[in-house]
Order: sequence, then structure tokens, then C-alpha cells
Amino acid sequence: MSKTIKRLTALMSVLVIFLSSFGTSALIDDTGNTFDYNSYPVVLVPGYASASLCYDEGGETKTAWGWEISDLTPGVADNIVELIRGIIRVSKGESESLAKAVGETLTDMFEPMRCNPDSTSVKNVRPVLFNAWETCDEYMNENYPDGDYRVELDMTGALDELIGEENVFYFNCDFRMSAKVCAQTLDIYIEQVLDYTKAQKVNIVAVSHGGLITSAYLDLYKDKQQVYNVVMDEPALAGAELAADFMNGEISLDEESLVNYLEYHAQCETDFNWLLKAQQLGALDGAIETVLPYAREAVKYWGSLWDLIPPDEYDELKEKYLDKDECAQLIEQSDYVHYQLMPNYRQLFESAKKLGINVSIIAGSGHSVLTGTTQNSDGIIALKSSTGATCAPVGKRFADGYTQKEESAQRLISPSMDIDASTCCLPYNTWIVDGLYHGMEFWDEYTRGLLFKLLLTDEPFDNTSDPDYPMFKDTTSVTSSVYFAFNKSVSGYADCDDTSLIISNLSKKYDMYILNIKCRGFSADFDFDFRAVPPGESIEVPFDAI
Repeated sequence: MSKTIKRLTALMSVLVIFLSSFGTSALIDDTGNTFDYNSYPVVLVPGYASASLCYDEGGETKTAWGWEISDLTPGVADNIVELIRGIIRVSKGESESLAKAVGETLTDMFEPMRCNPDSTSVKNVRPVLFNAWETCDEYMNENYPDGDYRVELDMTGALDELIGEENVFYFNCDFRMSAKVCAQTLDIYIEQVLDYTKAQKVNIVAVSHGGLITSAYLDLYKDKQQVYNVVMDEPALAGAELAADFMNGEISLDEESLVNYLEYHAQCETDFNWLLKAQQLGALDGAIETVLPYAREAVKYWGSLWDLIPPDEYDELKEKYLDKDECAQLIEQSDYVHYQLMPNYRQLFESAKKLGINVSIIAGSGHSVLTGTTQNSDGIIALKSSTGATCAPVGKRFADGYTQKEESAQRLISPSMDIDASTCCLPYNTWIVDGLYHGMEFWDEYTRGLLFKLLLTDEPFDNTSDPDYPMFKDTTSVTSSVYFAFNKSVSGYADCDDTSLIISNLSKKYDMYILNIKCRGFSADFDFDFRAVPPGESIEVPFDAI
């Protein structure tokens, strides 16, 4: 077929784990396959700006960064219309004067978070919670039942049920610091977790910026062999274009992508893009331009910000903004990331594997970056940055006759002919989900199940091991509405063995009415009659190839 078949049927249900006691059971998927279950505690290394930070001043402890989850307004999905309308109202009003006021507020808010030119903190900033015993979910669930001081609550909550809350740990660090410094902090933390649990190793699930930190940890400390499985969820391995746009002052918001992002995050089953049709939101770009200089001045010496500059823009921006003498330490730390870590991921992960450390990557694709660039991304991180894949611009495909750049035993080009995974740093341990937005793996049934399998399994596993876990997959989020696949083929393909098309209604509350079926790339006569598909159900439609 010349075009991919979009929105394919989910082949995987949520994993079921039968536990009699921690570390003595097996993991079973919906096919009946049993996998040995390792008994190691899990450390979550979360995404950027996730830690709540504080500092001491005048004999009292003050907040430097963060908020309590219990203070946030609940029910995002119920309020998404008002949120979108609020964006529209701002864009029609005095956006420049409002942005200036916001910028001045940012300056005050970020004052405790300022760093010196060498990247050290002006104030004695530290995580509110750090030690293993106080960041164990068992302790946090008892003392902060509303989820304060944590993100990824859906993930950690599910892990609590699967392996016990006493075996789930939440890593905090001063995220302003370079990946090298954060990796050193992670090493201290893992030592604490091992001492606290008396375990031999830990498993790590690393989200976004946490993937960069974890990679630096592996580079510096892999020989200690204190890690077993590492799952990197949409990692910022080669930075994020947003960081470069931020430093260049070239952020131009893609409002439609932003609305789609919000809908996916809220798991909203109603399409609100129609609200944008009659509205002009370009004024938001002017507001962002006004705010940017304030924000950049506040954070320009954060080592982590410089780590996130993509490699092809790093040297130019470093020369423009960083003084070689004043910023020598900051430059040394970020040079390590750009010149030693980023170019050598494949070798790093291969050497880790030889030491018994299993590294896997789950990434999203099919979206432009929210700032409007046409790179194939998960909305925040370009796919080439999270995986090393070679990609056509989002919405485009490779030319006919394209062959993958690196030889391999398997075909590593996506069914849609827009992603060449042969250049990935982990070509056989990477899974790419079309339509998945950044940080939203828990709103997708496939990635949710895959994450737990990769994290908890005690058997070798890659993207060729099981047809239920193909390398390329489409999102099964309710916001995608419909998902379909042929009955005998790997996701996205049809061949002579296929005899039917399986169509699934992804909605949790609405019937889906099928009016017609058409395929591109081949002709088929579907044995189809008009019908409604109830929420969460599937139908199988036989066909004869023409």
C-alpha cells in the first residue's frame, strides 16, 4: 500500500498482574503469554520543572518553585471550552500591555530561581522533598493524599497497585542544573533507594527531560550496575526545539495545535477547533514576544536550558549569549551533554546492555511542534530528538523508492513512509505511536500497557518479539474517535492473507455510525451494511480484494 492505514485497532489491553507478594509473580497479557516479573523498585525521573523547590531566608523556608496539586482547579475536561474562550478573549484585548504586566510578574516570581553566570544558584535552593523515605509513595500517599509535590499521578498510582506503594519512588532534583549535575544527584538518590528497600537494583521510568538526566546517569554510573530496566517516555535526548526558539525569541504559537493538545490532555470527545475558525489568535504571538525578554533574562544561566538546545543550534547560541570566562563552568557542563553524550547514544545504550541494563524508548509522532515548526514531533519534542529517527516533515512522506539509511534484518520504515527508524539510537528497542502527544502516554491504552511491560518484565524484549507490540502504532486515545486494522497484518499493512477489517469505536460515551469504507492503495469489496458501533466496541467487516 502506498499510504498508511490510520487509526488502527488497539491490539493490547491493560496488563493484568497477579501478585501474591512483591517479586514472586508473573505478568500476563491479554494473549495469555506469561512473562517473568522482576522484583525491583521503580524510580520515576519526571519531566522538566516537576520538582517543588524551596530556599531559606531570614530564618524561614520559602517557596522558590512549585505548587500544591490540591490548589489547582479540578475537572480540566469540564472547563476546556472556557479555557479556549479565555485564549480568544486575551487575543482580542490589550495583549501587549497584559503581556508586559505578565513579564514583570515573571521577573518577580523567578527572582529566587536566578542562577549566576557559572550556573550556580544565587540562593540556596533545594528540593522540598528528596530523601528516599520521604519520596516513597507509601509515605507520600499518607502525608500528601491530594498528590502534592508530585506529577505523573496516574502512572505512579497504577504502579502502586501493581507492585506496592512501598516500591515506588519519586525523584526530585534542582531541575535548573545541568544534566550532569542532576545525574550525580540521581546516583545519590538511587543509592538511598537501594539502602531503603534492600534491593539489588532499581527500574527507572524517565519522562521527557528525565530521559536526558537518566542518559547522563548511565554514561557516568552504568558500571555500578544498579539499574535493570530503563523506559524512556518521549525523552528529550537531543534537546527540544522549543528551547532554541525561546533563546532566539522566535516563538510563534500554532493555536490549532495548542487546542488539539489541550483536547488530548483533557480526553475531550468534542472537537473545539471550530472555535478557532472565526477567531484571529495571532495577537497571542505579539504577547509572547513581549513576555520572552523578561523570561529569558530570568533563566538564561540555567544549565538545563542550555542542555536542551538542539545540537545544530548550540554552538551559535552559546557564542551569542555566554561569556567564555564568566560562564566557563556552565559551558563545560553543557559541552559534556552536546559533545560527549548526544553524539554517542547508540554506543552508550549498547554498552549498558552488555552490563545487563535494558533501555527502551516510547515516543509520539504525527504532530508539528506547538511553536509551528514542521518537524515530526509529539507536539513538544521532535521525533529525531527523542529517538534519532530520520523523518519527513509532518504531514509529508518520503519519495517513492526511498530505502532506509542503515541496513538491518528488519524493515524499519513506518507504514506511512514518513519515519526511518534505522537511524534510531535503539532501532529495535524503540516504539513510535502516531498521534500520541508529549507526556500523555497514560491516555493511550497501547502505550500504557507497553510502558508497564517494558518496565517490569524480566525477559529480553524488543519491537520484533511480539506482534501485539509492533514498533509503529497509532494512538488509541478517545480523541481519535476511530481505529482500524486488517485482521492478519502488522499495524498499518494489508496483504494477501487479510480477509477482514476490524473497526473500533474509541469513544467512551458515544455511538459511532459507519457510513462508508474506502481504502487507498488497493481496491476491496467490503461486505458492509450501515450500523452503529457502541462505545468501546469493535466490528469485523469481511472483504474481497479486487
